[in-house]
Amino acid sequence: MTHPATVPEPGIWLIDPANSSVTFAVGHMLVSRITGRFNRFDGHVTVGRDLSATGVTATLAAGSIDTNHPERDLHLRGGKFLDAGTYPQITYRSSTVRGSGTDYVIGGDLTVKATTLPVELRLTYGGVTDDPLGHRRAGFLGRARFSRAAFGVAETMGLMRAGGPVVGDTVHVFLNIEAILEDSHV
Repeated sequence: MTHPATVPEPGIWLIDPANSSVTFAVGHMLVSRITGRFNRFDGHVTVGRDLSATGVTATLAAGSIDTNHPERDLHLRGGKFLDAGTYPQITYRSSTVRGSGTDYVIGGDLTVKATTLPVELRLTYGGVTDDPLGHRRAGFLGRARFSRAAFGVAETMGLMRAGGPVVGDTVHVFLNIEAILEDSHV
């Protein structure tokens, strides 16, 4: 049974990485965007009886960044960008949740490399259903944006003849999350 307009019941909802994605886009050469994804991540959504007891925690493996271009991916994992060898994880921990119905704004702290800064996440709740094995599943779509330079990821790869950077500063993040209620089995 699908419940598209109800808030998921209280509990810990574990992100199902096999049915979820964390993707991103960043400006490239002033005319387009490079897109990519993180192939390894985990986390959970804790739904409380009210918004003050609700939150999100997620961890991305920095070394799993994938833009479908192996040479670029090695560069992104290196010291000028994510420095995945030194800082293997990117984390997000919420601190506030506001909203109602299906639309929420989550305030929280994003940590990239050694820098932690507030980043707002806009989240749309897609509903809850029981899968064929009897597990409760909920869906969420999210988006955020932030300045990568603010996190010490400032490499621009030089300037274009038109004057702008080869690689833009604003990172757009898109979440497609399917989560399973912990210990659920109908």
